[in-house]
Amino acid sequence: QALYMLYQNMTGGNVQLELAYWLLIPVLLNLAFYAMTTEMRVLQADNDELREAMVEHGAFDQETKLRTTVSFLEDAGVFIETNKRFNIPVSVVVIRIRYFSDLQNMLGTTRIKELVKLASDSINHATRDNDISYILNTDNPTWAVLLYADVAGANVAAQRIRDEFQTELNKNQSLRDVDLQLRVGVTGWDLDKLDGPNAFMEAGIKELEYDV
Repeated sequence: QALYMLYQNMTGGNVQLELAYWLLIPVLLNLAFYAMTTEMRVLQADNDELREAMVEHGAFDQETKLRTTVSFLEDAGVFIETNKRFNIPVSVVVIRIRYFSDLQNMLGTTRIKELVKLASDSINHATRDNDISYILNTDNPTWAVLLYADVAGANVAAQRIRDEFQTELNKNQSLRDVDLQLRVGVTGWDLDKLDGPNAFMEAGIKELEYDV
């Protein structure tokens, strides 16, 4: 377009101002996109640094992309304090895969990893924005979800997790023919019976025994 404008000027033609406008706009757009992508790269780098720091401190699991027990105990303390101050109900949902030890021998390493990832993604997708998902144990995969809800509301969330797991399982070619089920335990925070985040977590794990 610059050459066309130069040609018009040299041949005695009038150079229209509209042409100059369309010459400048692409340059301005390029500068704007450059600034945006630079900012995105900075944010991405900060996010990677934060994730690495969480991994180093044992607060983030790289395989499942979920928080670990370290984070759970810290966050549970915040949830409990919120309950004390504002009387907002707090519950924990604990999840395991039924007969996991037997499945390890039957499915093999590759499909077990696929199963753990599928369960982790299902739990994460089924939770609301203000619920937080964790993996408490990777040897015998144990997940937990902290949420501001009473036991009845937590049971609704637990059923939502079961449904999401079954939906994703039905889509999976290598796992959908295997009889896979989740065990779920739900516990509400009770100041009179529990004395802190550790007791809260253990109470949720103990509830798994009653899901037969």
